[in-house]
Amino acid sequence: MRPATVEDQKQGDRTSESYGAAYENDLLNEIIPFVESHYSVDADRAHRAIGGMSMGSGQALNIGLSHLDLFGSIAAVAAAPNTKPPAELVPDPAALKELKLFWVASGNRDPLMRVSMGLHTFLAEKGVPHIWRLDGNAHDTAVMSANFYHFSQKLFRD
Repeated sequence: MRPATVEDQKQGDRTSESYGAAYENDLLNEIIPFVESHYSVDADRAHRAIGGMSMGSGQALNIGLSHLDLFGSIAAVAAAPNTKPPAELVPDPAALKELKLFWVASGNRDPLMRVSMGLHTFLAEKGVPHIWRLDGNAHDTAVMSANFYHFSQKLFRD
């Protein structure tokens, strides 16, 4: 980890330690309220999902799993190392049974597959319902496209 520089401060303090917290704050306090006040959306947990790929997947897990009161579905595709360790992400495995859809996926040629596989293994050991999808892709748009297509087919279905 390199020390923060003056240039980092000029860029809005986007060092790796603060970037996740800043994004979480913006998402929860700015983006979601803006969308819900400007667009015709169902503004409740059952109709709110968070997902991402790579670094965005880590953010989706870090934020979504720490705000289960806000998100009813979570998708994590090809999670990057910015993802908290499974035991820290899921301190209360029983609480995750309330998720409508929990999607964890990776490509079997992804050099970061260990992050998603570690979460999947932890969830399976704890009996947490989730969909685990391992395909033949790498850490690329093919894994993202295929998984978000399949995730979206199940999302918000009653």
